[in-house]
Amino acid sequence: MIDGDAKSLRDQISRISAERDAILRQAEAHALEARTANATIYEIYRVVSGATGEPGNWNGAEPVRKAFEAQRAEAKRLTQGYRDIMRAAIEGRICDDVAWFDTITTLHDFCDFMINPATWAAAETEAAR
Repeated sequence: MIDGDAKSLRDQISRISAERDAILRQAEAHALEARTANATIYEIYRVVSGATGEPGNWNGAEPVRKAFEAQRAEAKRLTQGYRDIMRAAIEGRICDDVAWFDTITTLHDFCDFMINPATWAAAETEAAR
């Protein structure tokens, strides 16, 4: 009876040791993933903010949010500039007789292409048929 109890205890110890080893390996894998994620987040913060401060002083997602907002504002500003040029060409306030020697033949067309490239790509595909 005692031998059976000892064997049962050895089996339990062996099973618990195997479970512990598996948990330790899983924890090590999670720690590696966390370090990789933190390094990626830090690199994004550094690129976006231009800061080289201590890791951990990242101010949350705010620097990334501000960078995206700045990019959106710049895209909006440039798009408006192209629209202003198009309007000026339509109204005759600027010369619009530019020869590009392809499907873009005028300054107006160029601005339209810059604002709506997908439309022009579709038109070129259709024209090639």
